[in-house]
Amino acid sequence: MLGYPEHAPYDRMIATVSPWDLPTPWWQQLAPGGRLVAPLRWRGQGRSVAFTRTGDRLVSDSLVLCGFVYLVGDGEGELSGAITSDGLVTLHWDRDQDVRPDALLGVLDQPRVTTWSDVTLGRQESHEDL
Repeated sequence: MLGYPEHAPYDRMIATVSPWDLPTPWWQQLAPGGRLVAPLRWRGQGRSVAFTRTGDRLVSDSLVLCGFVYLVGDGEGELSGAITSDGLVTLHWDRDQDVRPDALLGVLDQPRVTTWSDVTLGRQESHEDL
């Protein structure tokens, strides 16, 4: 999470794990005009985001749905709570989502119901904006 300041600044940086937020040292070690690509998560979906350092800001020009391994252990990004009385099923959500797991207690004890959305995706059609 601290980057590698000994060889900074860098023209290109690629993160291969997804932090809750971009650590300040990463973008401070990025050269002006340098590019940083990192998988980030919004509302439960991972997206690969490409940033270019412009002055003291990071400006994104690419956002693509992806799946990545998330960093865990810092307690920053993810919350969780049991949604069954025996605690065997746990719901995980991001800090920016307003979730009340207690409102879901008992929902899995209900009879199964199937509902179709009437939405059909083509073979090569992206589902990232659904």
